[in-house]
Amino acid sequence: MKVPLLIAALVLAAAPGCAPTTSPSPETRASRQCFFANDVRTFSAAPDGRGVILRTGRGEAFEARVVGCFGLDWSNQVGLVSRNGSSMVCSAMDADLVVPDFPRGNTTCSISDLRQLTDEEVAALDARN
Repeated sequence: MKVPLLIAALVLAAAPGCAPTTSPSPETRASRQCFFANDVRTFSAAPDGRGVILRTGRGEAFEARVVGCFGLDWSNQVGLVSRNGSSMVCSAMDADLVVPDFPRGNTTCSISDLRQLTDEEVAALDARN
């Protein structure tokens, strides 16, 4: 798992002004339960309709609570836009959720809370579907 982090660090270092001045240690990243935005493979509306469940290719699931987003239960796609110049998402402050809103364009929604779901929560979601 260190190879993708190393590649991301090299890509960020090659883009002056885009890379953060300090990099979180591996222990900090693990305790904050981070994921790379491009690792997200699927999403679904949260059961209460106040956010989305993002599933990564590594088998992780994250709940992103949002402010000002409507229609998440019928949207076919969403996107994450970095707020920190990195594709690593560790907290609600790192990205915004973008939802296509045809014909008006895209709606950008602030993420108010982000957390990794437990295995039990993922199993409960899977049982509902």
